Amino acid sequence: MKPVFLFPQLWQKHLALEVKMEQQDPKLMREVKRVHSVMTSRVLSSVFFLIARGNGSPKEISRLTGRSKYAVSLQISKLKSSGMISLSKRIHSDLRQRNYEVASERLVQIFKQDFSFELDLYRNHLLSETYGEIRGNIDRVELVVVGSGRLGLIREILPDLPLKASPEIGRIGQRISRLYEEFQMLFSQYLTEPGRSTILEYFLSFYRELSLNHSRLPPDSELGQFFEFVDTSVFRIRPLEELWLLAEKKRIVTPGKIERALAPPDSIKLFSEAGKMDSAGRYILNADARSYIKPGVRVRFYPSFSFIA
Repeated sequence: MKPVFLFPQLWQKHLALEVKMEQQDPKLMREVKRVHSVMTSRVLSSVFFLIARGNGSPKEISRLTGRSKYAVSLQISKLKSSGMISLSKRIHSDLRQRNYEVASERLVQIFKQDFSFELDLYRNHLLSETYGEIRGNIDRVELVVVGSGRLGLIREILPDLPLKASPEIGRIGQRISRLYEEFQMLFSQYLTEPGRSTILEYFLSFYRELSLNHSRLPPDSELGQFFEFVDTSVFRIRPLEELWLLAEKKRIVTPGKIERALAPPDSIKLFSEAGKMDSAGRYILNADARSYIKPGVRVRFYPSFSFIA
């Protein structure tokens, strides 16, 4: 369904804005809906939490939940098909017994998709920081609607001179990789904290806590620096610094996957709020957005695993 964008006008009237909708990737949208349905299931989430807390044996899960082994096997199958869990790589005493563990790659993938827009801006910010002052002109303007429903205005600045490669650019890929590693480390520890009934609730409350208290993480935390970009509501959990210390004790340092080397950007993106949503679900554009936008402007959507309706 197309969103409605309105220009506030005199005499309490509004003028609708015609927009061009960007086509979504059908494969991605199907995956988002499939994983989201698993994240909202209390039954599947209860099995997932037991696995996240070290009870990866179907036999043990059956005993703890009081469900039949057949029912547990079906629930594990659904979790596995969604990519939320995988067969454990650890060696157990009983080689005949299958054991499962949380798929860290999927947790990071959900985070990447939930904040795909913010991560794009963060990379852009890190890249532009290496150049200091950049002179240029506005080349393109577009509206963006991120997964949480936030409406933004992107102004793309085309530099007067092409940006040259910098030694600092090579380090940006390492910083982004460290951001994903820290998220996986801290969120895995957060899953051991009781108090939520679904996987979705854990993701959303974790995002809220990071947005509110990212400054309580270590000063050199890439995750803390990134969440200065995030704007969400308040939801209190155990203090982040305590979770960080617990996670650090369990941390196993392994060679992480380094993000591909970043090339000098062709343009710089500037983001600003473009308006608010009214009670009818329509976006009311603010004065700044109205000064840039014309009928036919492109609207880009960023699908999300956690924030979809």
